[in-house]
Amino acid sequence: MAVLILDLCENAVKAGLFDSRMLKPLSFHMVQIQGQEREDLKKALVSIKDLLAGEGYRRFDKVLAGVRADLLSIRILTVPFDDKKKVDEVLPFELGDLLSEDVERTVAGAMPLDSGRVLAAAIDREVLGGYIEVLEEVDMDPFWIGSAVFSMAELLREFSDDRAGAALVTPDSITVLAGERPVFLKPFKDIHGLALSLAYLQEENIAVHTFFSLGMEVSQLKRLVKGADVVEATLPDGVPLEYAGVYALSLHLKKGLSGSINFRKGEFGYTKERARLKKGLTVTGVLIAIIVSIILSDIYIRYMAMAGEFHMYRDTLRERYRKLFPDEKKVVDELYLLEAKLKRADEELDIMGRDMSILDIMKALSRVGEKGAGMDVEFHEMTAGEGRVIVKGEARSFEEANRLKEVLSTEPLFENVLVTDAEAGAGGRTRFSLSITLKKRFDE
Repeated sequence: MAVLILDLCENAVKAGLFDSRMLKPLSFHMVQIQGQEREDLKKALVSIKDLLAGEGYRRFDKVLAGVRADLLSIRILTVPFDDKKKVDEVLPFELGDLLSEDVERTVAGAMPLDSGRVLAAAIDREVLGGYIEVLEEVDMDPFWIGSAVFSMAELLREFSDDRAGAALVTPDSITVLAGERPVFLKPFKDIHGLALSLAYLQEENIAVHTFFSLGMEVSQLKRLVKGADVVEATLPDGVPLEYAGVYALSLHLKKGLSGSINFRKGEFGYTKERARLKKGLTVTGVLIAIIVSIILSDIYIRYMAMAGEFHMYRDTLRERYRKLFPDEKKVVDELYLLEAKLKRADEELDIMGRDMSILDIMKALSRVGEKGAGMDVEFHEMTAGEGRVIVKGEARSFEEANRLKEVLSTEPLFENVLVTDAEAGAGGRTRFSLSITLKKRFDE
């Protein structure tokens, strides 16, 4: 299994396939979009899917999709607080007079910048819904939809050790870092848009001493930023320049997409993983019922055979089997079928590992208090299946929820820990969801 990251550009679909464990690049593909209709995008996505199937990848652990930045309305706002819940509450009011369309017709989100500012972005509801429908139709339902421009700061960190006063310029965006957070982030369409962004930096007294040029002509950039160093940046070997956005998203995913804007919320919320876990619990319940039924049936058949009433056992077993599996019409040998289902149940138990119990996992989670001194974390719910554990709970803050990922990553039972969801809860606390991959799944 692998992670698929899509960059849905105006004239092409760019796709990057990454290893699920370390998010190392596996392959990249690009397919041109032949028109502007919905079916044209669908055909391009189907072509991408066929190319990946040719490499042996028909399903994916996760799918992320970045949409074109020109479809977004982006504003930089100043707010007097950092709490995400409060920012989300005031965002519609702050954007109400700034957007060209009714804010109710959009889905909006914000990512933190420095000095009490946030970058707010909004996308038309119909446009977002159209993308989701097409992606679902080709079985590429993404758990995250945003824009690759939100992740360019992660790419800049790969080029610059100095986190202050450095900027990354691509053919369609500019990102400026100030410490750990971006101080400025802006997409543009042409060189004039870049010039306006540079003028804004000068007007706001945002000093940039080094510009990293990625895919932009260095001489052209030097003429625009006189007095600053311009360095030509390159991507790692095996990552083509045109997939910079896809690669930036993979770097951001490694950090749990912290601070990014995900438009999959509200009526567009991602429910596939929740449904899959629910189905997994249902299947587990049925398998437990099968195991109990087989044990009871085995005892009963031995007794009935000794009493010379084997035919009664057959009738009883057939009746119980049909109650358990009413959809199976043609049943010849119920005992054989039950034994086969028991074997599958046994294999399902092996997914968790014979030497790795639910108790082991709970013990690993309980060690947060020992490893994360001062952390105030509560776990409310845990579900496990298919080599993965989903944990839900509350933390004192968003930062503490993110730190929880780092603390749990040191546990020997856990292969990979991701914060898949974090939102403000009651009392100023932060609700979170963790997706934990178990090492046993891959060691076998």
